[in-house]
Amino acid sequence: MDAVLPQGRRGLREKATLFVRLARSPAAAREVLADGSLAAGLGAVLLTCALAAANTVRFGGSVSVSDLVYGPQRTPLVNTMLEVLGTARTAVVVYLAEQVWSVALVATSLAPLFFWVLGATAVHAAARLAGAMRPFRRYAIYAAYATAVALIPANLASLALEADPRSTLAAIGRFIGFALVLWLGLLHYRGIAAYYAMSQSRALAVLVVAMTLFYLAPLVLILVAVVGIVVAAVVLELA
Repeated sequence: MDAVLPQGRRGLREKATLFVRLARSPAAAREVLADGSLAAGLGAVLLTCALAAANTVRFGGSVSVSDLVYGPQRTPLVNTMLEVLGTARTAVVVYLAEQVWSVALVATSLAPLFFWVLGATAVHAAARLAGAMRPFRRYAIYAAYATAVALIPANLASLALEADPRSTLAAIGRFIGFALVLWLGLLHYRGIAAYYAMSQSRALAVLVVAMTLFYLAPLVLILVAVVGIVVAAVVLELA
């Protein structure tokens, strides 16, 4: 594997073109790792958070918890919950959800920040488990660029297409968002191979470990805890 080029000094305009190059091809990962700027990466992540916040404000202003559960846009999962829990127990769940709705909206606005920090730390921890001993800073900067490159267009697509959550355009917007999250995974894969000087198979293994052990597993535990709290509240409320 070729070594990553030493960091150079570039003007603001030239550094900004790194986003364009990375968006055009994951092969630009080496260039971003060598010359990426923490200030530019952080600024791009904050811009992504602003777009996510705009999406969240629009969604929160047009949809309530009651709409999601009792309205026409409810999903099959909600229908199943209504059938299993019944109206009374579902009302308790709705009440609990309404208490944390604002917190959930704020967390959604900050999702790009979570994608950046959790993604970078998960990859670095998995790489260290694989025996790669490199400083964290350069990969954290690269992860900021990758997060912005993937999630800025995802949020723009959502803003443009998901005004009506039940429309065909909204489904297209969600598909674009999902595809761009996969693109983010590919960018991480190329960054791992370049920065930690790994073969393609080892880089893929590190990415899988990072996403499962350090990313998805904690998320599943959090969801299980939330479900446990909701179930306990329902039982206590109706006891």
